[in-house]
Amino acid sequence: MPRQGAITLFGREECELCDRAEQLFYQVAGPGGPALNKVDIDSDAALLARYRFVIPVLRCNANGSELCWPFPPSRLREFLAQAR
Repeated sequence: MPRQGAITLFGREECELCDRAEQLFYQVAGPGGPALNKVDIDSDAALLARYRFVIPVLRCNANGSELCWPFPPSRLREFLAQAR
């Protein structure tokens, strides 16, 4: 179960875009940023149906807002600021 205040990355194993989104998250969030919980959408039929064509997706666990790829660093910064 993802922790409150963390960010969830919905993606797939061996997904280059998902890897890029994860790297960008860590670059922008920095060492004091929120935790990142990774979820493989292939592990759940409902997640697969919802996110199949839009991954990678970041979701703020605190408020439920989502950010779909592609996102530039500036948009990710805004998303993380609103997630606090």
